[in-house]
Amino acid sequence: MDNKKFLFSIVLTTLALMLLFGCTQSGYEQNTTQNTNQNADKPTGVGDNQVVATGGTTGEQTQQKSYNVVLQNFNFNPQTLTINVGDKVIWRNGDTAQHTVTSDTGSELDSPLMQIGSTYEHTFNQKGEFDYHCTPHPSMKGKIIVE
Repeated sequence: MDNKKFLFSIVLTTLALMLLFGCTQSGYEQNTTQNTNQNADKPTGVGDNQVVATGGTTGEQTQQKSYNVVLQNFNFNPQTLTINVGDKVIWRNGDTAQHTVTSDTGSELDSPLMQIGSTYEHTFNQKGEFDYHCTPHPSMKGKIIVE
């Protein structure tokens, strides 16, 4: 009988550890999946911005935000996005065709041909207006305004 109790306690301990670590991992993956799906519905990233603290030159901390732009139905959504210096924009191809994110002038934005479901990201480190388009589909146009 003591062997059965010992074995039972080992099984319970193992299950408790698996549950503890398994739920933490599954919960994280579930939240990540939900956030990804929510971002597809909210392409501007408003309310879903990822905020990262980064150190400045004098030791102060600044906030870096990430914004999402979805390429869908042969459009950039949102078409115009206003962000701050140091923020990152992530473009996700949710369309049925391959697309690019290419600067109208200069080389600030220059993604490769994005497969369906792939992403391209860029951190904007200077103020300005950045007009861009899709090379294979020049009627697809977008703009990032960096303040």
